[in-house]
Amino acid sequence: MIGRPPIKVDKAQILNFYMEGLSATKIGRKLDISYTTVARRLKMWDIPIKHQYPSWNKGLTVDTDERVRRNSEKTSRMSGHIHTPEARLKMSKSRKGQNTWSKGSEKTKETRQRNSGASIKMWQNPEYRARQVQEMKERWANPEYANRVRPLIIKGNHSKPNKPEQRLIDIVQKYNLPFKYTGDGSFLIHGYSPDFVNCNGEKVVIEVFGDYWHGERARTWKETELGRIMAFNSFGFRCIILWERELNTLTDDAIVGKIKDETRV
Repeated sequence: MIGRPPIKVDKAQILNFYMEGLSATKIGRKLDISYTTVARRLKMWDIPIKHQYPSWNKGLTVDTDERVRRNSEKTSRMSGHIHTPEARLKMSKSRKGQNTWSKGSEKTKETRQRNSGASIKMWQNPEYRARQVQEMKERWANPEYANRVRPLIIKGNHSKPNKPEQRLIDIVQKYNLPFKYTGDGSFLIHGYSPDFVNCNGEKVVIEVFGDYWHGERARTWKETELGRIMAFNSFGFRCIILWERELNTLTDDAIVGKIKDETRV
């Protein structure tokens, strides 16, 4: 078993104390265990937890109650502060290589389902969703962050180069075309990772488009053929799109002819 072993408790003893009216806190004191352990076990045994005293701040927020606002300011001196992309990048670098307390622990199926449900619930909140999207846009707007993270994402895709890209690599080598494969993230243009880049000084790139992901499945305009061409054009690069179906059906000579026609090689 990976992770911390579960704490052994006497179920019958806990239930007897609970039936006598003792709270989880008092039961924990009697058995010399944490009250959270008692509460978790009662929940695991499908026993509703009795609350002796109602929570004074239930339903109150920092906007509606002065006491909640003061307590919030006391507990966090950074309350309401939004870190800049540069500050977040600096904090990320400082934590690089450090293990989190839960790394290596094996979560149960129930824990994974509970965490998943909590995450889905948070993302259903429009304010939370808008805040996360805005923060992600700010991160990717930082060239240093984009150039550092995008290669790691691409590297995690173990299918690189895929079959259509490998076919084009073979054609480039066979016909000695002035292009180099960079779909592994080895070359970036403002955060974009083109599949092939001209290596003779010409500002020309080649993108290999999968029929599934860049067809009707395309999630954004920049994942479409015209969107990708215009995106690279805005950076001064001419972009050639070769579709998966073309690489699967056309001859080598036909593919080379298309590249030469569009690049005037």
